[in-house]
Amino acid sequence: MKNNSEVIFESSLERDMIMMMEMDKFCHSYHEQPVKISFTDKTGKKRNYVPDFLMFFHQGLKSEGMKPLLIEVKYREDLRKNFGEYKEKFRAAIDFCKINNYEFRIITEYEIRTQFLENAYFLYRYKKIMIWSWEILMLSF
Repeated sequence: MKNNSEVIFESSLERDMIMMMEMDKFCHSYHEQPVKISFTDKTGKKRNYVPDFLMFFHQGLKSEGMKPLLIEVKYREDLRKNFGEYKEKFRAAIDFCKINNYEFRIITEYEIRTQFLENAYFLYRYKKIMIWSWEILMLSF
């Protein structure tokens, strides 16, 4: 709803991250697979990396130092097993963020699957009803 479009996700963890951003009062908007970051790996081969999300904060928060977040969503076990494979991608993302005045974060199920998420799923249906009701009210004038 924040983006007024359908959002594509590749895992249930990404789906849950979308719900968190939808219900986060500080989040103004977000975009899935927002950028393609090109980098050269340690063997000299050109590679591309596409992070999962880019989240923007409401305007007032920017003045408080809140930079847009470039987000990679991973299961902690996957990170543990494959960090060596991901390390160069994450370094490229950090460099990209420095250039663009963003922050890079890797977010796992430990940060996503919380009480906030449970509350978000419960309350989301009411958010949709309220918006739909408001649209009907506006059409009736």
